[in-house]
Amino acid sequence: MKTRLLLSVTLLIAATGFTYWRWSRPAPLGETDLLLVGDLANRTGDPNFDGSLREALRVSLSQSPFLNLTSDE
Repeated sequence: MKTRLLLSVTLLIAATGFTYWRWSRPAPLGETDLLLVGDLANRTGDPNFDGSLREALRVSLSQSPFLNLTSDE
């Protein structure tokens, strides 16, 4: 009797955990979802990196077929 109860409780906990894991994941990006690249702070002290870090990130991300970037405007 105790074995059946223990087995039932274990299965119930496993099913609840699996259900929570399955439904709590975020939805993947779709074709209409957009990605916004914000400003980056240049903390290197080198003025050559001002603005170029953000542009380099935009160029790298725009090469992905899975991401849609918003325009700079």
